[in-house]
Amino acid sequence: MPVPDDDATIGYNLLMIGEVPREPPRRCGSAEGVGDVVTVEGGLVLVTAQGGPLAVEFANTIYPHRRVLQDHLRDGTAAAQWLQDRAGAFRPALAAGGAGGLDDAGLARLVGLRDAVRDALHAVVTDDQIPGPARAVINTASALSPRWPVLDCGASIEIVCGTGTDPVAEAMASIAQSAVHVLGGPLRPLVRICPAEGCPMFFVKDHPRRAWCTPACGNRNRVARHHARRQVESDPVA
Repeated sequence: MPVPDDDATIGYNLLMIGEVPREPPRRCGSAEGVGDVVTVEGGLVLVTAQGGPLAVEFANTIYPHRRVLQDHLRDGTAAAQWLQDRAGAFRPALAAGGAGGLDDAGLARLVGLRDAVRDALHAVVTDDQIPGPARAVINTASALSPRWPVLDCGASIEIVCGTGTDPVAEAMASIAQSAVHVLGGPLRPLVRICPAEGCPMFFVKDHPRRAWCTPACGNRNRVARHHARRQVESDPVA
């Protein structure tokens, strides 16, 4: 099934967290091999090549490597590379070199959006209300890419994407719109934070047996439990 042209069926709303829609996600196809488009009630959740919603992957730009936290947004160059590596996951797609002009102010906005998305995801995981400041940042970023409804020649409604002058802002809008639908749609009850010690990553529990953000965290946990059992078995009985 083809992907809707220019996301023509999207009807984005700002983040109004309330009753979770009952309609399940529906997979619609892929965009140039970079991430599937999963439809949810009221819009799209973009899924990256890594298999999770774009907003969740963005939140996970803080990640552990050899038990040391790393940051894909540590500087402008690294952040631009992260965006460019996912160019096809944004709507509109990020042009080649489109993130090259990321300055300090743009990096600060990007990091601020990540902080807001992480705060909102954490609130969902802990069954708390999403903080107002985080909601405001997400909603503001969602509006950075202009979209408006028009009537086409067949009297059908079409959503038009405006041509912006800031590709990074448009990428941020795609991330924020993904966050809106994760936090306010049917994926919301499936959001989890990895239970592995020291791991700050979120994931969507897309399988009943999934318990970790990545297989690596699950493997480390199994090894640690095995090591702990061996220690107990080797200790003399008091």
